[in-house]
Amino acid sequence: MNSLNTQITNDLKSHLAYYLESNLPKDFYEVFSYAILPAGKLFRSNLVWKCFCDLSDIDINNINTADYPNVQKLSSAVEFHHVYTLLHDDLPCMDDDDYRRGKLSTHKKYNEWIALLAGDGLLNLSYETLASIEHPNTVQIIREFSKLCGPQGLILGQYMDLKQDNEVFNFQNILTIHQLKTANLFTCCLLGGTLLSPKAGSFTHTARNIGKSTGIIFQLIDDLTELCEKEVSQHEKAINPWIHDFHHASTTLLTLIKELNIETQATPNIKRMIEEYMIKIKNRLESNIKTIEIHLSESLGPIISNL
Repeated sequence: MNSLNTQITNDLKSHLAYYLESNLPKDFYEVFSYAILPAGKLFRSNLVWKCFCDLSDIDINNINTADYPNVQKLSSAVEFHHVYTLLHDDLPCMDDDDYRRGKLSTHKKYNEWIALLAGDGLLNLSYETLASIEHPNTVQIIREFSKLCGPQGLILGQYMDLKQDNEVFNFQNILTIHQLKTANLFTCCLLGGTLLSPKAGSFTHTARNIGKSTGIIFQLIDDLTELCEKEVSQHEKAINPWIHDFHHASTTLLTLIKELNIETQATPNIKRMIEEYMIKIKNRLESNIKTIEIHLSESLGPIISNL
């Protein structure tokens, strides 16, 4: 049996080809394939599968994703949506990044209007894929997805994020941005996995809590790893919560980790996934601690020891 990540990647390829390959000019289809593949860490689609397996008493180590076509579609839809945000995020009018996942970002490989249209295409493709799910909860999944990722959710978070350089630093604003930009899509993964499982009625509240906590933790740690370089950008200096408010950043991170440890007791696959991620982050922070502490007002040691 192929690993879960290999199966998720194969499902992405299959869904991309099914919906687009025969319906697009070859050169335009190539743009979508370039943006999607090779896939990244697949953290979000892993959340979908691990939540579904935890709540369905399925052995994830021996799973054949083809046995669960609705979950396959949810998993791919989440990745399509995530990549759409990356394509737009990388554009010069936003974060202006030349590289993504170890290769030229899509707008540098092709051009800006092509990357913009490909992002628009993936946004719509994510909903087309969700709409093809054949399940009593399909409409609820689409409704949750639309609200969490739309103008009240992920898109609002992006708006707030891009405004930061012109505003006075505020830690609560940072948390709100992290929740909207990252935690909301994590919540989509967990709610979707829950709504496709036998425990749809009893786990939705916990799924929301896990999604929110995981997303904010993920982003606070990402903020910290941004300081692994001796020189950080002026933008990063202006918005990084660890530079401006070490106390609140550290206490919030450690509190959320403790809460998440409790919330995931009933979901061993999710719990193990997060623990494995924390081990990797801990190793990275330990190997870069001297560089990171150049930018900080306090020692990082106690934070690392509690991860």
